[in-house]
Amino acid sequence: MVFASLVAGAKRLALGTGGATPMLDLFPKTDPAVDGDECSHDCESCHIKYPRGFKIETEDALYGVQKGFSTHLLVATGKTDWVREIEDEEGSVMEAIGKAAARSNGKGVVVTLYELTEGDTSIGTEFHGMDPDLLLKALQVLAKRGKAQVFGQDDSLGVKFF
Repeated sequence: MVFASLVAGAKRLALGTGGATPMLDLFPKTDPAVDGDECSHDCESCHIKYPRGFKIETEDALYGVQKGFSTHLLVATGKTDWVREIEDEEGSVMEAIGKAAARSNGKGVVVTLYELTEGDTSIGTEFHGMDPDLLLKALQVLAKRGKAQVFGQDDSLGVKFF
């Protein structure tokens, strides 16, 4: 699941398609009929009060100004501090994504690029039939992030996922 998402992100990056989703598409205005009465106001009015001596810039927009890398996931936590690993934030969306990634098949197993793009187990996946050069670029991104290791020779490349 995570690998397919990273491959899709690298594919969009390599092809120059995509871009930042408009903010209102990600975070639509609240509607009491949909969101319930408990959430009858927009998040702009919900904020944490800081001590007077605590100065923090809150006006700069963060969304849509980050240079594309592969796949970004923006998760609102309502907190002002960063945890070292967002997957460790108990009860968070990222904890669920991290657990799903940990359960995914293929970790520690060596597979060839051919298996990923043409193999029987790749049928129905996002990377079945993908251009091997594009897949290699995506795998190189994963290797730089420490998520995979690419090895072999040009005609028989393999990859191991961590």
